[in-house]
Amino acid sequence: QGGVVVGFHVNSVMMYALSDALGITLSVDPKTDSMTGEVERDIHIGNTVFETGLKVVSSHLTTHAYMLGLRVTGNLAMLAIVTPAKAHDCVAIHLLNLAKMETIDGWLEKNRPMSPEDAVRILRPAIVRSFHKIDKTRWAVAA
Repeated sequence: QGGVVVGFHVNSVMMYALSDALGITLSVDPKTDSMTGEVERDIHIGNTVFETGLKVVSSHLTTHAYMLGLRVTGNLAMLAIVTPAKAHDCVAIHLLNLAKMETIDGWLEKNRPMSPEDAVRILRPAIVRSFHKIDKTRWAVAA
């Protein structure tokens, strides 16, 4: 599953939460604060299984949230967000239809959303479905 290579000032708990949720090894370039990672795997979200590769093509790390843009397959991309919570880190996944937005490659760096809510608001027309992680193996469809 996902492993972590941590940059010098990165919140390793938040990074691990993303790595674990996505099943991908993530690394951070300390010079640019950009996160990278790539994996070939099955993705199980809700009752849906996607057989595909995942590649981080955009990232925006703040003290309040880590946001990743991932290329999935065809017209499908993903926005993955982790925010710190009192008991654990909260992970949300938003599946995106690339036909309804510009490319996901470099999107977070270009748009620099101020918060996860800002990113979701901007991307709302492209969001196909959203999920929140409940525990290690279960996800819930977001309202």
